[in-house]
Amino acid sequence: MPVLKNQALEDESFKRCFKLFLSRQVISQAGPEVLSLGKDVLSDQVFAWVTDAERNKPYIKRSGRDAYIPLGLWAINGSKWFSSVTDSEMTIMLARTPAGGLSTFLAPMRKHDPNGTTATGEPDPNGQILNGIRIQRLKNKFGTQSLPTAELVLENTRGWLIGQEGRGIQEISSILTLTRIRSTFAAVGGVGRDLGSHRTSLLTRTRSRRRTQNQNETPRQPSAHEDPSQAVR
Repeated sequence: MPVLKNQALEDESFKRCFKLFLSRQVISQAGPEVLSLGKDVLSDQVFAWVTDAERNKPYIKRSGRDAYIPLGLWAINGSKWFSSVTDSEMTIMLARTPAGGLSTFLAPMRKHDPNGTTATGEPDPNGQILNGIRIQRLKNKFGTQSLPTAELVLENTRGWLIGQEGRGIQEISSILTLTRIRSTFAAVGGVGRDLGSHRTSLLTRTRSRRRTQNQNETPRQPSAHEDPSQAVR
């Protein structure tokens, strides 16, 4: 029987994210199943389950993932005083859970809706609507002119819990660190690109000035129809 590749065993980035963003309880429950992925995925038992599920459509509809995954969907309500990059496809936010303490959540900005419409009332070509996120006001700050920043109102926004519940500050600190490192690299790269463009402009201007000076210093040669003795030099 053929064996498929297992990302949990071969991908170092997957291993690190698996341990970093999931709680110990979830890792202990899902760890053995994840490690066995690819070994028996083509077995007769899997094929039989897929065949039975395909014949029984309501069975698939009742087996929602939210009912079985401990870190399933959450409904987030409230307001956000400051939110950056509001035109992105997803967002990471902090919210307080009933258990107490802040937790980190991942939420898409849009969700699927075949009847979704655009801001002008036209049918949305992608069949999507905002994920319970309403932009209340855009921030007018000098530092955020190139980065859309807004105040948001969340109404039953669907999101997934990242990491352990109640440890939102610790979980989002890693994301903030990566964001700052990326911003630093982008700033240094932008400065280097600007310096390179400025240096290229100076070199081009210097060469053009030298070319003009050489043309002015070159004596005028008489044409074939002029008398060489009457030519002005």
